[in-house]
Amino acid sequence: MFTQEEQIVLAHILGKSREFIIARPEIKLSAEQRRRFAEAQRKLSQGIPLAYILGYKWFYGRKFAVNKNVLIPRPETELLVELAAGAAKKLKPQIIADIGTGSGAIIISLKKKLTGVKIKFLATDISGKALATAKANAKKLAVKNIAFKKGNLANPVLKHLAGKKIIVAANLPYLSSQQMKEPSIKFEPKIALYGGKKSTQKIAALLAQLSRAQFASAEIFLEADPSQMREIKKAAEKYFRSPSVKIHRDLAGRNRVVQISI
Repeated sequence: MFTQEEQIVLAHILGKSREFIIARPEIKLSAEQRRRFAEAQRKLSQGIPLAYILGYKWFYGRKFAVNKNVLIPRPETELLVELAAGAAKKLKPQIIADIGTGSGAIIISLKKKLTGVKIKFLATDISGKALATAKANAKKLAVKNIAFKKGNLANPVLKHLAGKKIIVAANLPYLSSQQMKEPSIKFEPKIALYGGKKSTQKIAALLAQLSRAQFASAEIFLEADPSQMREIKKAAEKYFRSPSVKIHRDLAGRNRVVQISI
């Protein structure tokens, strides 16, 4: 009997559904298919994530290419898209910026969801290889007019934010040193996961940058660990005058996204 992950891999190799594989356990494979399947089994046994073996991950109803240069999109991050899109429909911002875009899953999903709007879409990443993946995903999903910028956090786009109504969405690295020891993430890029000695370090740095942007108004949505909410609220109060801070829970009922209104 195959494991669930092996069934998914086999379905991928054959171009069939997982249900097809389950219904036909006696299916015959060609020599090349057997080779590919054995290689995938070897990688699974090493703990390499299924998404890296397949080369893609479904997110917000779309298939995004992923590789060792980008974080694998998580289902809980879809909350970030929902919240940012909801705010955009209500507030009609001039700019939406995805900071630390990785595979581009957040900004591309937002662009797809917010059709027919006059909004400038921006995305940044410090990794050129990650940006290449994001651009490839945008092209494959027929998404145009996203400006991808290379650099540290919001620095590449700060000049575009002055005087504008903006929405910022960011799933920045926020794992602690202890969390980085988790075997399930050892194959994903450390730069996309590790939040620093103080695990909210990258988030605080982003807020510090945004405090210099001189925007007209802002809604900032930050994904974080449930244990970090108080620390992020303190950072928001440090860098902005009288911010409104709201915490949103994910589907599991855990505090997951901080919304900062300025």
